[in-house]
Amino acid sequence: MPDTAHRPPSPKTEGRAHASELTVKARRNGADWSFELQADGKATAEVTYSKDALGLHKRDWHEADFMLDDPSGALAFHPDKFTAIWVARGTAAAAPPYPMAPSRDHGVVPLSSRPKRLRVRNDNAEPCLLSFRLNFVAAEGPGDTIVAFLDPIMNNQNGGSGSRN
Repeated sequence: MPDTAHRPPSPKTEGRAHASELTVKARRNGADWSFELQADGKATAEVTYSKDALGLHKRDWHEADFMLDDPSGALAFHPDKFTAIWVARGTAAAAPPYPMAPSRDHGVVPLSSRPKRLRVRNDNAEPCLLSFRLNFVAAEGPGDTIVAFLDPIMNNQNGGSGSRN
């Protein structure tokens, strides 16, 4: 039988990510753009995150990939991850207006921005509604001027179960 009395303790788990993919369908209407956000193939105006519903621990987080579906190939996410998404925090009952200028929230952190994919970490630490704005640039040419945006709501329902720390 192996001697386990002198084995160092296992390191504490730091949590894990729960991945989700959201599709941003972009369609050109003349000089304008129309957008549809989809979760699991269905249109939605609100992205909902609930650690309890997924059996996650408080230390776990949501990691969302926003995938751009633009058949024209004319749009891309802004190359700067902090400009690709702006976030404003509201209360549990009311979302604030969507951000019209750069803004951040401590619980929602952009991880990376590529032309067709924006990855965001949401720690979902407390119940609240967040308004966010996804910013797009022209896919061709110099790419830091915002040419279109989408402004859905993010619904943080809870911070996970205290019994599953």
